[in-house]
Amino acid sequence: MSGGAALIFAIGGIFMKLSLGLSQPAYSVAVFGCFGLGAVLQTLVIAKTDLGSSYISILGLEAVVTLFFSIWLFKEQLNVVKLVGIAAIVMGVALLRSKEIG
Repeated sequence: MSGGAALIFAIGGIFMKLSLGLSQPAYSVAVFGCFGLGAVLQTLVIAKTDLGSSYISILGLEAVVTLFFSIWLFKEQLNVVKLVGIAAIVMGVALLRSKEIG
């Protein structure tokens, strides 16, 4: 379910870009719909798990998915700095989710 929340938030980011600063009504409604649904899913996940690791894991996964969407849909450039940043996020999330740590 945390993956679903991250995906819905990332899709909301796409609609945010398409809304052109909330000036496009249909995309603007989609922004709020996605963020509302994402918040519901995130709340359900957090109710059953640790707040800190779950919240950060969802945000981290959202960042990774959003980067891939931005490259695929909006033809944004991927460079070494972005790759290192995403690798750091993935490693951080993996550490937070690890059963062996704390």
